[in-house]
Amino acid sequence: QQPRGAAQGMTAPDFWQQQELRREVLGGDDGGPQNTPMLVAVRTRPLWRSESERGELEIIRVLEERVVLVLDPHEYDQALQPNRTKEKKYAFDCVFDESASQEQVFRGTTRGLIDGVLQGYNASVFAYGATGAGKTYTMLGALDSPGVMVLTLNDMYRRMRTDPQFLECEFKVRLSYMEIYN
Repeated sequence: QQPRGAAQGMTAPDFWQQQELRREVLGGDDGGPQNTPMLVAVRTRPLWRSESERGELEIIRVLEERVVLVLDPHEYDQALQPNRTKEKKYAFDCVFDESASQEQVFRGTTRGLIDGVLQGYNASVFAYGATGAGKTYTMLGALDSPGVMVLTLNDMYRRMRTDPQFLECEFKVRLSYMEIYN
C-alpha cells in the first residue's frame, strides 16, 4: 500500500518506479551522477498538546499528496497590504500528512533505494527541519514503530537472505548516521 493523503485518499505514484521507467525509455544510464534522481518528501506532524494549550493553530494542509498548503492564521487588511496572500503552496515529490505511518513513509521514500544499494550503489537520506519537527522519530522511530532507517535496513537484510539472486553473494554493509546541530 502506498502513502495516502488524508483528504483525498488517493494513492501516490511511486517515485522510484517512475525513475526506473524513465531509464528504460531513455535506454539505460542517462548521463551519470549529475542525473541521479533525488526524491524530496515532506512529513507533517500534529500539534503537540502544549502547542494546542497555548492556542497555536494548525496551518498546514496536505493537498493531493504532493503539495503543502501553509495558511496565514493572522487577519490583515487587504486594502493596506494588497500584495499579501493568505496562503502559500509548495510542491514536492511526495507529502505525508500527520496520519501517515512509519511504514507508509518508508514505502514512499527509502524503500526504492534498496535495489540500487544491493547492486552496489551508495544511497543517502537526509532529514532536515527545525528542532522538534520529527526528524529523529521519522529516521529512527520507536520500539513499537521503527523509523525509515530501521525499516530500510530490515528490508535490505531480508532481501539479502531470501532473494535467489543474492544467495551466492557476499555483502559488506556500511552505515553512517549523523545528527548535526548548529
